[in-house]
Amino acid sequence: MAHKSSFWYKFAALFLILALLVPILAACGGGEEGEETAIPSPTATATVAPTSTPTPTPTPIPTLKPTLTPTQMLTPTSVTNRTPPPKPAGWQELPVGIQTQCGINYYFPGNWISMTLSAPSIYLVMSPDLFPGIQLVGLDVPAGTTLAQFREYVKTEYDPTAVRNYTVYEEGDITLADGTQTVYLIGGGETAGYNTKFKEVFLIKGTRGLVLTGFNQLVLFEDSLSLLDQILMTFHLN
Repeated sequence: MAHKSSFWYKFAALFLILALLVPILAACGGGEEGEETAIPSPTATATVAPTSTPTPTPTPIPTLKPTLTPTQMLTPTSVTNRTPPPKPAGWQELPVGIQTQCGINYYFPGNWISMTLSAPSIYLVMSPDLFPGIQLVGLDVPAGTTLAQFREYVKTEYDPTAVRNYTVYEEGDITLADGTQTVYLIGGGETAGYNTKFKEVFLIKGTRGLVLTGFNQLVLFEDSLSLLDQILMTFHLN
């Protein structure tokens, strides 16, 4: 499907993108004073060797509650001796201030539009046609939170009044470009009258959980997934 380039199409697309910015607690660096909320402290931990097989989850879960004893848990991978992945020629990276504040980085095409956002989101980048896009969100997590627990909690934070028919299509483990093992999720739902689909990758830096989400309209998602994956794979801790 060819991208439209009219002013009104881009205006409507930008409205949709901003509507996709999900309120997931306090962003990296904090929100309004006294309003930060942290994930409940986990009550159980377990370690299971990561597998490479996705586990489909086709059931809509707009009211799913946090699971603190998931069957699969990965502990945050130490960044010791991790070498940042090489940046593709002509690509951009996060502003130095965000890298320093949040302790993370990722790369995206040089011609993409970028904007710094207020809590709970941190940063948004979009193609010149505004789709696809990548959104970064951060929130506080208690010490000892596993990546799988973090993913389970984030799944519960999609407001069913803002994202209708929220569905998890697939979730599993993934190894990022720098060798860090983490977890991912592919989901979707209806937002502002549009059917959307997205892929999320999760990292934890100390007591800060970070979610990098690649999104597009449902009918365009599969065509853009290769590029979104290329961006998501560069997500790394500094």
